[in-house]
Order: sequence, then structure tokens, then C-alpha cells
Amino acid sequence: MKNIFKIATISALVMLSANTMAEDANQDFTWTGTVPAAGAGTGIKIISAGSGAAFDAGEFTLTKVSDDTGSAGMFAITSANTLSFDVVRDDASEEHVDYYYTLTNFLAVSSHNPSNFFNANNRSSLTANGIPLQKDIKTTTAATTLTNLTLTQKGVSSQYAYGTEFTFRATLLITDQAI
Repeated sequence: MKNIFKIATISALVMLSANTMAEDANQDFTWTGTVPAAGAGTGIKIISAGSGAAFDAGEFTLTKVSDDTGSAGMFAITSANTLSFDVVRDDASEEHVDYYYTLTNFLAVSSHNPSNFFNANNRSSLTANGIPLQKDIKTTTAATTLTNLTLTQKGVSSQYAYGTEFTFRATLLITDQAI
């Protein structure tokens, strides 16, 4: 009986010591959200147009052009969703209105350094209806015309670190021409 008690005690100590040698693990949990934009203006609203992606949630595809370093390659944007929108009266009629849009910001950020937004013009171009957008230049749009935004590669390729997620963010100021 004495030996059984010794074996049971030794077994219990071995099991406890295994738990004290277990390694700890750390994990960051991250939430990302967007503060809704202020109203587009008195009496107008921006609506998604077209059957593709929502007008504020496009995706793009990168294709490798060549190796650059062991941790990065040269990539080109080979396809990107066209984001289409229109501006209508914010009432039951939803009548289309003439409007202006102005690019106020065009930034990019990588998952490698998520707190460091940088000028996206270094890597890519943003076009509206096929015409390159320039910061702080007002563009007139007729009520019968949709605005189609497209992200394209600037130059032949840009360096991207392997496995890194990139986000491009364009901010447009949209105003009713009647105001």
C-alpha cells in the first residue's frame, strides 16, 4: 500500500510539473471600423450604381512581375473592381442631380505597418470615368452620368512585401451643383 501511495504521489507531481512547463502564447485581437461620413449635403445622397462591388468596398489583384529581395517582390495591379456611384435627391423621388466631386485624399496603408498611411500616388493612380483624378481639382458631372472609379498601377510595377495586405483609400468631396 505504501508503494501505491508513492507511485500515485510521483505521478501527481509529474502531471503538475508538465503544466508548469507549458509555454504561453500571445495573440492580438483587432477590430477595424469606419466612422460613417458626414451627410453628403443638404438634400442629396450618394448611391451605389452598377452590379459590381459596393461603391465603398472594392478589391484589387496583384500579379508578380519579378523578385526584388528575399522578402519583397515587384508587383503590378492587374485588376481592380470598378466602384460606381451616382448622386440623387434625398427624398422619395431619388431624382438624379448634377454634382461636383473633388479628390481630397488618396492614401495607402499596409498590414506590415497599419498605423502609417502614406501617399498612394507613389504606387497607383485613381481614375474617374477613365480620367486620372488630381487632388483638389473639382470635376463636374451631369445628372445622367454615373461616376466610375478605377484603381490602376502607376508605372510598370511597385515593391510589395510578400504576404502583406494593402488598402488604398480615396476620399471624395461630393456636392450638389445647385448649392
